[in-house]
Amino acid sequence: MLEIHICSEFFPDSELSDIVHAATCLFADAILITNDNHFNKIKKSGIIEVWSNTKAIKSILDRETDYDEPDNPFHQSYL
Repeated sequence: MLEIHICSEFFPDSELSDIVHAATCLFADAILITNDNHFNKIKKSGIIEVWSNTKAIKSILDRETDYDEPDNPFHQSYL
């Protein structure tokens, strides 16, 4: 898997699970959400997008109003 090779340059060999985690996000074009400082180097490179847990939660809460629309099936009026 090319993604593992690319991501392995940013981690010591002893952090295989972090390499696979980053490679999976690279493969899936996904945002990696973590407070683990092991990902700072790859974050700075820009190869994958890395968010803190706080940033991810704030992003979700900022979209919370989307669920307040009456025509949304998750709105209280449907429950």
